Amino acid sequence: MAEYDFIKMQKKLAKYLDEDRYEHTLGVMFTCAALAMVHDCDLITAQTAGLLHDCAKCIPNKKKLKMCSQHHIPVSEFEQEHPFLLHAKLGAYVAKAKYDVTDENIL
Repeated sequence: MAEYDFIKMQKKLAKYLDEDRYEHTLGVMFTCAALAMVHDCDLITAQTAGLLHDCAKCIPNKKKLKMCSQHHIPVSEFEQEHPFLLHAKLGAYVAKAKYDVTDENIL
């Protein structure tokens, strides 16, 4: 199991997310932690997934499409027409590339 520096991740995320999205993200991280404790799941994995779940949400739609193309992330016709949906797929790439997450359960 990898160790993650949540403070460092939070500082980096605060630069890329707007204030409301960042506050939402922290709430999701805390909720994931609570659920992990209740359901006897790995706390670090849950917190990391919660913290990074919207890491690509505030990327502009045109940039989402460009990044998907550059990094060979498949985009369906529907996603091409609704690129705001790409934040989940692109988020997995961003979590790996910018936050050094390798755990497939998180990605």
